Amino acid sequence: MIYLIITFIIIILAYLEGINKSNKFSQYAALGIVIVMILFAGLRDKVGTDWDAYYNAYQNPNENIGFEIGYTLLNGIFGNLHIPYNCFLLFINGLSLILMYFFVKKNSIFMVIGLLVFFSDLFLYFNLSGIRQAVAMSITCYSITFALQKQFLRFVLLVLVAACFHMTAVIFLLAYFIPKGKISKIYLLALPALFFIGFYFLEPITEWITVNTLKDATFYVQLQEKADSIVQLYYVGVAKRAVIILAILLFGRKLLTDSNSRYFFNLYVFGFIFFVCTYLISPDIGVRLSSYFTIFDIVLAGNLICFVNSIKVRVAIVSIFAFIAVYKIVGYMNNDFYTYKSIFNIF
Repeated sequence: MIYLIITFIIIILAYLEGINKSNKFSQYAALGIVIVMILFAGLRDKVGTDWDAYYNAYQNPNENIGFEIGYTLLNGIFGNLHIPYNCFLLFINGLSLILMYFFVKKNSIFMVIGLLVFFSDLFLYFNLSGIRQAVAMSITCYSITFALQKQFLRFVLLVLVAACFHMTAVIFLLAYFIPKGKISKIYLLALPALFFIGFYFLEPITEWITVNTLKDATFYVQLQEKADSIVQLYYVGVAKRAVIILAILLFGRKLLTDSNSRYFFNLYVFGFIFFVCTYLISPDIGVRLSSYFTIFDIVLAGNLICFVNSIKVRVAIVSIFAFIAVYKIVGYMNNDFYTYKSIFNIF
């Protein structure tokens, strides 16, 4: 129930944002939402598919846990000082979500609707389970400023720092080479072909990621998503990810005249195509790697609201994202690993 309560509060704030188009309201509301998310993720107890792995690693910080050096270092510092695990969770989620807040604030005029999209999916998927990738993704998002400014070395440095928390972050180096202007039809046709050629090497890549993340590629299919039909889940995933593209093409073509928003749109399209081409081969790889690019929907959604003049259309857009958010939240609520409990036993 707590999931739906928070979701409906964010939805109400998103409607107010869409109707009033007040940037100040958006910033204050977004900051409040981020604080709630930090507390929600940091004060949980035995919530998330990866809880046991991370908790055991924290209780035994001097053992070789097989995590990347950045997370291992922080885990060791807090663990050896015998600081309560939830204090560590508050710190690590605070680091991730504060970076995400500044990323959204810098790149999106209106923030609440983007945080609604984020809360209902990637926040739960990573901050409540795969926290290493949550940190990595927040750093890669923050690094996009240097890609926009064509500061290659700073961009690469931040991506490498992100890879110190989750090695999959190295794929975000491709972001620097994704076109910042209008994508040609030849590029769109060539991209899927390149993906399929690349998947000739998918098996060794999958095995490498599996060994180094201590996860079997079927784990998130069997437990995280409890899929009876991967194909059905694939179609749902494609449909959900296509919504922002269709919304922009139908209602927000003016958004694409803004150079930064055009670049974010291109990044999202790249991630969308990556997901389409990879999920059926490896669901874990398809979701994990594409997320570094599809996460840009959280800034596209807010900028879309800005570029739409009609209040009725803005309300309709918020309604679409609200429906999808509730749908996704209900899906997580039906997963036993996401039955929410806090350390205070108030939920």
